[in-house]
Amino acid sequence: MSYQYRQEQTLSLPEKLEQIESMLKLNMTRRDIANTLGLTKNQLSGLIFRNLDQYTERKPLRRKSIALEKPPKVEKVKVEKPAPIPLVPLRAVEPINDVKADLSFDPPEGKFNIFNIKAAQCRWIDNEGFFCAEPTGNVSKSYCEHHRKICFVPSIYQPKRETTWRNSLPKVSVNFA
Repeated sequence: MSYQYRQEQTLSLPEKLEQIESMLKLNMTRRDIANTLGLTKNQLSGLIFRNLDQYTERKPLRRKSIALEKPPKVEKVKVEKPAPIPLVPLRAVEPINDVKADLSFDPPEGKFNIFNIKAAQCRWIDNEGFFCAEPTGNVSKSYCEHHRKICFVPSIYQPKRETTWRNSLPKVSVNFA
């Protein structure tokens, strides 16, 4: 978009106002009037606003709002509340003592469940519902080396970096004895 620099015409203020009034009577737009007189649209609007008393017929600066018809009033309908449901007293139920539950959670020999697995043991669940329980080597790891290779697939989008800035730092050992 290229900007056109306007050269202001050398007209006196009354001459400009006469031209503006005649162009407004011809129903020209403010942009066309401003371009004809070498003004910007804002300069033209300022001239018109400051000299409103000189114009007999002028376009309104703002459009009149259209009055909308009000929607018809809707009568409120009263809804009757339903009758309250009567409360029935609860019967006391006697506990059943003859049911014996098997509360032994001991898995078969060599199998581990949620109750006997320890920290730093593999949490991989096999087809029978028991844990692998091989040592993970670290408390913060959940799987052994074999199952870690199955769970965590290396990303194909980020090549593995051989050196990082931490690996490039010299190793320092500190004894606090």
